[in-house]
Amino acid sequence: MKKINFGFVGCGWIVQKTYLPILKQMNEATLYSVYDIDEEKAQKCAVEFGIKQVFHSVDDLLEAPVDAVIIATPNCTHEAYARKAIMKNKHVICEKPTVLHTSDYEQLQEAAGKQKCLFLPAYVNRFRSEIMELHKILNGGILGNIHTVEAGWIRKCGYPSLGGWFTNKQYAGGGVLVDLGPHILDIALTLFQNRTEPVKATLETWYKNYDLSQVKNYSAQWYDGDKGLHYDIDVETSAFGKVIFTGGKILNVRLSWNAPVEHDETYFVVTGEKGKLIVKTLFGFSTNRADELNRIEVLQNEGNSTTIVFDDVAKEQMKSFNRLCKYIIGCILKEESPQEITDNGRNVVKLTELLYQNEKAKRGDMEVF
Repeated sequence: MKKINFGFVGCGWIVQKTYLPILKQMNEATLYSVYDIDEEKAQKCAVEFGIKQVFHSVDDLLEAPVDAVIIATPNCTHEAYARKAIMKNKHVICEKPTVLHTSDYEQLQEAAGKQKCLFLPAYVNRFRSEIMELHKILNGGILGNIHTVEAGWIRKCGYPSLGGWFTNKQYAGGGVLVDLGPHILDIALTLFQNRTEPVKATLETWYKNYDLSQVKNYSAQWYDGDKGLHYDIDVETSAFGKVIFTGGKILNVRLSWNAPVEHDETYFVVTGEKGKLIVKTLFGFSTNRADELNRIEVLQNEGNSTTIVFDDVAKEQMKSFNRLCKYIIGCILKEESPQEITDNGRNVVKLTELLYQNEKAKRGDMEVF
């Protein structure tokens, strides 16, 4: 059996908690090399997970016999690292947001095609049980033509690291829209059956004022990475986007790291000519749930209703990462680029750009969700 040598560019929280422990257990994968600007962190990961080599630069890592690299570094570095890896004939799996500009995404996909390697966005939440079931139901035509999708990911107190690079525009490229938004947009855009193009987009954002002496208290409790204040906090913390597509289809998206709510929630409301489907769940690793179970409710216009309940929610996020890693390995072994995922990756970047171009910013907290 061919083993895939994986190199890791970045040893942050998500790599340590998901990719390394999952890929270590897979027979098709070898944890071959790692690089992080914090060499102590890289050395620690190497010892803990049995990684063969620690490199002092990305260039050195790319000269090693790795087949694929997983990029999980500050957003502003994704494009340059991905381009270097592709030019060295490495398959690239990139954490969200893959890149910040549509032109960069298109160029990287074109380069990957010429080099006969893959450039894959790592949209893990499309591999969740309830999301896969959602697509299965819609593919059955139960709602008919879909005309409206409402989607959101709302947290009460869920900054990944307030004062870290996540909340600095120079490094992150934006705030909650580029952190939580790609996961929601990736799924939401697939819910309209026919490909549609955005014809109008509006974005309202809120920029919060902080008591910097309380920065550590703002960060998500489940996130045990660096919570120190290193950079200016200058990105949006809440966002409401509305997109109108060709044919009059509408997408409404609500996102927040610090909403005036008691519990965290992820939701999708899909409305079609024959009824409505509601997904109530929670992406990520937060335990501040509004409901102990994930569920899908189908409400048909003639009065029929169905509820599907998903248990074992505590393990669902790791299950979805496991499915993502298996999918990545399958794509690499087949040397086959999944057109739907790569196309949708472009559409996510394009829509994010369009929303920011039409941003209306406000100071303070978003009052109502």
